[in-house]
Amino acid sequence: TTDSTSIDDLQRGKKLVDCFISLSGVFDISSHYEWEASRGLHEVSPMKAAAGGIDGFRACSPTTILNDAIQKVLQEKKEGDLKQRLPILGSFPHSILLHGTVDKTVPHSSTELFAEALAKTQATCQVVLPQYDHMEPILDMLNASEATMTSELLRNCWNNYCRRQKA
Repeated sequence: TTDSTSIDDLQRGKKLVDCFISLSGVFDISSHYEWEASRGLHEVSPMKAAAGGIDGFRACSPTTILNDAIQKVLQEKKEGDLKQRLPILGSFPHSILLHGTVDKTVPHSSTELFAEALAKTQATCQVVLPQYDHMEPILDMLNASEATMTSELLRNCWNNYCRRQKA
């Protein structure tokens, strides 16, 4: 649960999470719903129900939420950089976005567009695009008994980020 202290901290730009890791994420539900409709899967998809119907897609789509917030702040024409004008942007943790380039369930463009939105906020972000399908990174992570390709990719990304922070 989120208490009011956490929300206040976010609004002041305090980071509550050190790192966000996404595996094969859907970041724009409207676009994903269109993708599913093009394949005849939109009526069995959980996206519409989870968002409370098509009208709820914008409010549940991180890429859209972020781009809308940035656009609103830029239209205000006030002094200061984006993070000063919208402190919550400073609360974004370092993000590692892993998405397979042969994913036929969720196109990797979903991750790339979210990364572009994050870049506008000056949040640190690493995009990793191995030649995986949709489930491969997820199933790979379930194999906890040995170092897997996915776990090694993520470990390397995190270690590189930590080294840059120390420099």
